[in-house]
Amino acid sequence: MAGLLHDIGKVLLLRSAPQAFQATLDLAAQEQTLFLEAEPVACGTDHAAVAVMLAERWSFPPSLREAVSLHHEPELARLHPELVAAVHLADIVCRALAIGSGGDACIPVLSRVARDILGLDAGNLREIVAAVELEYPDVEASLMGGAAQRAA
Repeated sequence: MAGLLHDIGKVLLLRSAPQAFQATLDLAAQEQTLFLEAEPVACGTDHAAVAVMLAERWSFPPSLREAVSLHHEPELARLHPELVAAVHLADIVCRALAIGSGGDACIPVLSRVARDILGLDAGNLREIVAAVELEYPDVEASLMGGAAQRAA
């Protein structure tokens, strides 16, 4: 659930402040920087801060609040560092494999703290990326097939 909801702040920004969201996309492209780094300049905040406000309002459990607010800063996690580190890693792996869009053309750097929390080394990371790359098309087809069947 944390992986699915980690960027909910982007959805809220897009819906509530579409001009600022577009300005963030434009700035990230122009400066060839991360969406996250362009957000404070274009929006005055970032999607993680927006997400945690929404998570609190919707009474998400502390584990989800921490994951959505700290998925870019896993070194700050105190309650559920493994979950935050896993969401951080999953976000980067998906960005590297062009699964979804982060709103920019950059791939964030994997936090050393997250890597240590998860007990990963270069070999583990290659295995994870290879497994996701191999399995994702089947998962996507299954999800899309299921959605198509429900719509029919």
